[in-house]
Amino acid sequence: MLYYKFKDYEGFKELFGLRECGNGVKTRRNKILLSFLKQHSLLKRAIAGDESALFALQISDMATLLMYFKDNIFYYGEHELPWPQRCIIDLAGWRMFSEKYRLDGQNGICEDKDYRSVRYVNRENDRVFKMKAGKFLKAVLMETSFGRSIPEPVLLWLCEEFTQAWETYTRGKIPEYELHVDDEFAKIYDQDYLQGDFHSCMVDEGNDDFYSDFCNCKAAYLTDQDDMIIARCIIFNEVHVMDGPLKGRTLRLAERQYSTDGEEVLKRCLVDALIQGGYIDGYKRVGADCHSGHAFVLNDGSSLGADMWIRCDADDGDTCSYMDSFKYLDTESCRAYNDDCYDHNAELDTTDGYVTTYERNYDSWHDCYTSNDVRTVYSGGCEYTCDEDRMDDFVYVECEGEYHHVDDVGTCERCGEYFLLDKSEYSELTECDYCCEECREEDEEAWKSRHGWTWSEYDDEYFENEEDVTVYINSFGREVTISVESLNDLIESGSVKVNEDTGVYEYV
Repeated sequence: MLYYKFKDYEGFKELFGLRECGNGVKTRRNKILLSFLKQHSLLKRAIAGDESALFALQISDMATLLMYFKDNIFYYGEHELPWPQRCIIDLAGWRMFSEKYRLDGQNGICEDKDYRSVRYVNRENDRVFKMKAGKFLKAVLMETSFGRSIPEPVLLWLCEEFTQAWETYTRGKIPEYELHVDDEFAKIYDQDYLQGDFHSCMVDEGNDDFYSDFCNCKAAYLTDQDDMIIARCIIFNEVHVMDGPLKGRTLRLAERQYSTDGEEVLKRCLVDALIQGGYIDGYKRVGADCHSGHAFVLNDGSSLGADMWIRCDADDGDTCSYMDSFKYLDTESCRAYNDDCYDHNAELDTTDGYVTTYERNYDSWHDCYTSNDVRTVYSGGCEYTCDEDRMDDFVYVECEGEYHHVDDVGTCERCGEYFLLDKSEYSELTECDYCCEECREEDEEAWKSRHGWTWSEYDDEYFENEEDVTVYINSFGREVTISVESLNDLIESGSVKVNEDTGVYEYV
């Protein structure tokens, strides 16, 4: 785990969302990241001290992964393809080198308005052709060792990202849509104004007052030539960054985008128009990982990856529109967070149309409030409360009837039950700790038996030296083992005498 961002399996599950899924099903984001991180060649380079590989193994979000590939596509093309045979190709911010292809004066834009294809010149015969954008990127990538090493799921994702970026770029060069940024929240949730199916649970629900009444935000949308909305989102005008490089900054962020029939390119067109118009500082990523509350990027595409909050004045019973990111609301501080680790008493990812607050309990172990029940736990002799769903650090010690921290607890060598280390029964003979005196004595006897000690039936115990144990005839006429010391005591008391004929000590 030394070279990865996670330290153990628990960290792995946290990073890849396996706890949230419950049944272990991976999202597409997880499959892409995992196929990338599992490359043996990448780990081998990291172990050898390659700084680029070491950085790559720490990647845990799609924005940073995309930036990594764009940088390396340029780097390997520049260093592997011969000069002057190579040509630089710059398409929608994707800079790469190719020995086979070049661009002409159209800079990749097709004259027939085929937005999803790239116009290029085949250098072998100097003729102009066009190729689907994703296929074109793959062809260029296959010219370098780096491109040929990319796992298939990642390669497919890169081709999709490039295709959408290129179509967004080409459509922007020939504008067909008009951008609106206003307070028409009702309009962007009214099916009468929407072109096609936006796959949104809030359409025609009448919950749009939530944005105008309780949040500082704007409605942003694109309309076509028929004045129908083809893409929309909410812009939060004052997003407060709580950690990371931009800690303390206030940003304007575009929330998750919705579009006609879920068309990704239309979402990118909306984001691009907002950036060009100077309306936002960052936005929710389009595509894989868009459901995460941390999947925001800055306008240059770099990952924001920070905990953030917005002001939200909604309270119990108020109208609520489904929130994708800032869904953890604390009605006392009027803050809605993008992470559930902060104090909150309502969750806004609800479709019932109303804010519903709940009682919170204080989890003193994690220093936060929770909607779950809490249990009393102990660590280092101190009492705490802990969320019953976050009890991984504690075990139930039955003999105490309490939950104690795993560092304060041992497992009995005899019965397997937990016990407190400061109350243990230690055996110098076995060099082990036990939960009670009874278990210690039982295990010591078993140890003595295994190690050849001699058993005295009369004394009901083992003796280390065989000569310390002898036999005598008891009152029932049966031969019984007895320690020499106990036999001497019986002789002194007159209870046992030696039989002159047999030479055996017998009970009188």
